[in-house]
Amino acid sequence: MFLTIGPIVPQAVSAALSQSDKAILQLIVNEVDKGEVLALLRSGDVLIRAAELDAVGIRSLDSTREFIGNEAYVSLSSLAPSVTYVFDEKALALRLTNRSTAQNKTTLDLTPTVPPGTIYSEDTSLFLNYAATTKGFNTYEAFGEAGLSVKGQLLASTVSRTEDGHIVRGLSNLTVNDRDNLTRWIIGDSFATSGALGGSAFIGGINVARNFTLDPYYYAFPRPGFAGTALTPSTVSVYSDGGLLRQETVAPGQFELHNLPVANGYRMNRVVIRDVFGRETEIASPFYLSTRVLQTGVSEYSFNAGARRDNISGSSWGMYDSPVMLARYRVGVTDDITPGVNVEADSHVVNGGMRMTAKSSLGEMDMSLAGSRGNGLGGVAGSLTYSFLLRWFSIGASVRSTSNQYATVSLPSSADRSTVGATGFIGVPIGPKVNVNLDATYSHLRDAGIVERIGLSGNVRITDNLSLFSANSWSQQSAWSGSASSTTLWDIFVGLSYFFGNNTTGNLFTEQQKDHSVEGMRVQKSLPVGPGLGYRVEGTTGDDSHGLGQVQYQGQYGRYEALYDSAVGQPSFAVSGGIVALGGSVHATRVVDDGFALIRAPGVPGMRGYVNNQEIGQTDSRGELIVPNNLISYYGNRIGINDQDVPLDYRVDATEKTVATPFRGGAVVVFPIIRLQIITGTLTVETAGVVSIPAYGRLIVTVADQTVE
Repeated sequence: MFLTIGPIVPQAVSAALSQSDKAILQLIVNEVDKGEVLALLRSGDVLIRAAELDAVGIRSLDSTREFIGNEAYVSLSSLAPSVTYVFDEKALALRLTNRSTAQNKTTLDLTPTVPPGTIYSEDTSLFLNYAATTKGFNTYEAFGEAGLSVKGQLLASTVSRTEDGHIVRGLSNLTVNDRDNLTRWIIGDSFATSGALGGSAFIGGINVARNFTLDPYYYAFPRPGFAGTALTPSTVSVYSDGGLLRQETVAPGQFELHNLPVANGYRMNRVVIRDVFGRETEIASPFYLSTRVLQTGVSEYSFNAGARRDNISGSSWGMYDSPVMLARYRVGVTDDITPGVNVEADSHVVNGGMRMTAKSSLGEMDMSLAGSRGNGLGGVAGSLTYSFLLRWFSIGASVRSTSNQYATVSLPSSADRSTVGATGFIGVPIGPKVNVNLDATYSHLRDAGIVERIGLSGNVRITDNLSLFSANSWSQQSAWSGSASSTTLWDIFVGLSYFFGNNTTGNLFTEQQKDHSVEGMRVQKSLPVGPGLGYRVEGTTGDDSHGLGQVQYQGQYGRYEALYDSAVGQPSFAVSGGIVALGGSVHATRVVDDGFALIRAPGVPGMRGYVNNQEIGQTDSRGELIVPNNLISYYGNRIGINDQDVPLDYRVDATEKTVATPFRGGAVVVFPIIRLQIITGTLTVETAGVVSIPAYGRLIVTVADQTVE
């Protein structure tokens, strides 16, 4: 048997090869050189090894194959139409065009990501904010706020002094942030609401909620994407309403672009694929971006339970009252539909409802229905909101209706309410320099009557610095007692604004009402981001003739303000600032809003500090500078120093760091600055009593755990 089979195999191989010409060819797939391959050339077909096709990303499981020896060869003609080929005899090249959906795919997520090297700080920090005002040195008010951040969790409280001298504790709570799960817990005082048809209350208890601000780079709402195929290395340009959003280079094959950074509203998105030969393919698709709907599977919730806290501005401890609970939940079932439910209850009322938010290319709609039971009385309510936003046009309307006895935890059935309320708006830009807005409201109050209002506003940009603006309204209030109680008002306001530069603006304006007329002028300069001066000067004539002067100064340690209005007849003064303890040092500073930082350049005073390329001050005699605001918690804030301020005998290895602070917490940002020392002398090495001068080697010096090579 062995002797019989032996001669047959070489005869079969020889027969197959005799029908083909062997050639070493350059394999080019979608205009990308993939190297040399062995090809078998036949009349009307080319065969190459299956392993070499797999190596370049072309799957050939459904192709015609021949086994020659132990090798599987694939007929290229059998791969059509997904793969086609051209044999270039002069160049000895085999050019393949792969349109197959089975090839490798390039996926690009265009969502902003955390900058590389971002440091998430959990430094222990303490801040104290204070503010005080006086009117004519006759009355005084003061406010204080303190917060201690430990490992990213915040313990905070506020206190105030009223004009009558009472000291009142405000909100006191412990905030625990779970950044991985986008969840925030508040233990203590908090403000809670259950939705558009629900109520609201200050509660002393527990609040747990999904909080998307814990990750500023996370988008809970769906954004558009594109898919396409590039046959050669190509440049993909993404446009929205004619403006270029992003440009990426993709390899041959399928590509997907996710989460395009488009603006709210209806947008005509366009992708242009330009290949290496300059040929362009265009894909266009409309999309409506809404921040009200949630991505598929993304949920949003808030649960609050505890004791109601009434009279928060007048009592510190004695006004914790009856138990109260408010909760709401929403989830994206698709990228276009987000349903939700809400419920609330206290000792007098129970309220519950449903909500549905939907979007399409025709706009977005929000619908709510709710029912209540309180003090033996039932009630129902419903609302519908619609909006459609374009770059050149916007329209929206909202209608809300409640029964006479509908109640929430903050609206008792005995209180007056708008049984029917409606609002609407239309905004129309007329060219690049004119914008017009029309709005209207209607409110049918159960006890007080009917209130109607129509408003028309607009502005015209005459030059880059000069603008004309106007705001006009008509309103009428009719009491149920009859038409004699009706009140009609109208207001026409026209102004001219000129921007002088350096944060300074001047205005001329006139206001005409039914029985009132005022003309005036105003010049004001806004406060800068860092230390600087701001002011406002205003004067009017007519029925409301008065003069006003205001001066503000923002320094490194606080903000100071003086105001005089002749209509009031007495000056007022205000001062605000903060004190922070961070990194083992204490600093006076401006008011802390969110995150803050301590720039530390040891031993180098007078060095300028920057946040996102904006100068915010100079280091003190210890080489330290507090950044009290302008920082967004959990966001990669770029904090830096000016290397031109580094003395010549010092060296700094980094002049900028990206730091993310915790919620209302601080971060120590150290820029190690090393003093350079010059040593002159001769280096000798003694070995076995023999002294020599080393050369062509490596010298390592270690001093105080620091190694220099």
